[in-house]
Amino acid sequence: MRSRRDRSAGFTLPELLIGIILMAIFGLALLGFYTSSLNQATTHENQARSQADGRTALDRLEGEIRQSISPDAGATPPIASLSPTSIVFYYDGTRDPTDLSTFPQRVRYQISGGQLLRDVANPVGAAPPYTWTAYGPQQVLATGVQTAVPLFAAEDDAGAALGATLNSPATGAIALVHMRLVLAYRTGQSNSTLELSTDVVPRNPRVS
Repeated sequence: MRSRRDRSAGFTLPELLIGIILMAIFGLALLGFYTSSLNQATTHENQARSQADGRTALDRLEGEIRQSISPDAGATPPIASLSPTSIVFYYDGTRDPTDLSTFPQRVRYQISGGQLLRDVANPVGAAPPYTWTAYGPQQVLATGVQTAVPLFAAEDDAGAALGATLNSPATGAIALVHMRLVLAYRTGQSNSTLELSTDVVPRNPRVS
């Protein structure tokens, strides 16, 4: 009777080993499921953030370029310069459409260090011709910006592609600005990219 009680009082060593192995397998499976779910959630979050930042940046760019204006009644084109990674133009965000006077800022968008940055220089003077202050603090609009694909490109009225780099007065020929923003974001242990694009036609006269 004592021998039977001793045998039924606990687990044998093989039983303990089998139990430990089964618990380890279950724990690894649970850890793998948790890691996979966490990576998937992080990927979706990163993708959503990149898409939101990119779309917000492009919407702002599109609106401001569309309303860019000559700072001196047509003697200077609304767009001062354009390159694959930057654009500079004149924009008066406070202008009343019925008011013919302008007090435009010099607005610059550029890619630097994988970031899309915006900064402005304020006009100096009461009337044209203005001078401008130094560019102010930079605002980061998007991160993970890729430069293999040009962000900016331009066409003339005939739909012909213009040079990759333009400066005033050659920018007076710009009738359409193409924008392609490619953003990298993290997917688990690797990187993926998201591409957003739009075209914008400046509304205001390019020459006097």
